[in-house]
Amino acid sequence: MRKTAKLHKVLSDETRLKILLFLREGELCVCDIVDALGKPQSTVSHHLFLLQNSGLIKARKKGRWNMYSLSDTARALGDYFLKIGL
Repeated sequence: MRKTAKLHKVLSDETRLKILLFLREGELCVCDIVDALGKPQSTVSHHLFLLQNSGLIKARKKGRWNMYSLSDTARALGDYFLKIGL
């Protein structure tokens, strides 16, 4: 039950939902997400941390950049939401 509540809390933020939508298109670096959102890097990094901590996104290093992509869990949730019309 605690995990479900945590997931709902993470998904209740509009900025985090936008990040998930951007990542549906493919892997992005923080700089791309910052540009797309028009928010400070520190704010975006905080949202990315929460999404990663919840298991919705994954990160990898590419040189000096952190690259982010959707986890399999997030892809399944997105497909489900699209299927039911949300």
